[in-house]
Amino acid sequence: MSPLAHGLIAWLIALLLVKNINDRRLLVIVGVAADLDGIFIFFDQNSYFALHHTFGHSYVFGILIVLIAALLAKEKLMVGLGAFLAFSAHLFCDVIGSNWSITPLFPLSDMAIGSTGYLPSEVIYSLINPLALLILVLVVIAVGYRKEISPFEFISAKLDKMALGAFIYPFKYKCEYCGKWAFGECEQCKKKICAQHLPSFYNSKCSICSDSQLRN
Repeated sequence: MSPLAHGLIAWLIALLLVKNINDRRLLVIVGVAADLDGIFIFFDQNSYFALHHTFGHSYVFGILIVLIAALLAKEKLMVGLGAFLAFSAHLFCDVIGSNWSITPLFPLSDMAIGSTGYLPSEVIYSLINPLALLILVLVVIAVGYRKEISPFEFISAKLDKMALGAFIYPFKYKCEYCGKWAFGECEQCKKKICAQHLPSFYNSKCSICSDSQLRN
C-alpha cells in the first residue's frame, strides 16, 4: 500500500489513543517508517528490489522505533501501544495490499509472508488498494466532520484549521454574524464565521474581534 494509506491508518490509531498532538505525530511517523527500506529506489534499482520489504518491514526494526517513540512521547504507555499497532498495521496492509512478501523477523529469519499465490496482482492493485484508500478517505472525512480535526495537523495546527475551514465548516456551520456558510473559527471568541467576517484566510480572528483589539 502507499505511504499515504499507511499514514492515514496510523493517524486514525493515534486519534483513538492519544491526546497530545506531538504524540500523534510520532505515531504517524512510526506508521510509515517501515518504508524506510524503500529508499534505495533513489539510488539503485537492484538494491531496491533486493532490500525493500526487508529490514524496515521487520519487528526487529519495529520494536526499536516503538521504544524510541515511547521514550520521546508524553503519553508514553499509550504511544508505545499505538506505535506497535501502527507498525503492525503497516505490515498487515502490505501483506494483503502488495504482491511483494515481507520478512517480519529479518535479519534473524528469512521467513517471508505475502499474498503471492493467493491473490492475483490485478486484484491487489486494481481492487484492494483503491478500495482501501477510498474507505480510508471516507473514514477520515467522517472523523474530521465529527471531531473537527484533520490529518493536516501533522504539519501544523494552522494548516489543520485551514483544512477544516475549507472542507468541514461550510457543510456543518453557518456564520454566527450573518448566517452565510462558515469558513473559519475565531480563535478569540470561538464563533464560526464566513469569509466576509474573516479578515483573511490566514487570519485566525474574526473581523469583530480584530477591530475590538485595534480599538483597545
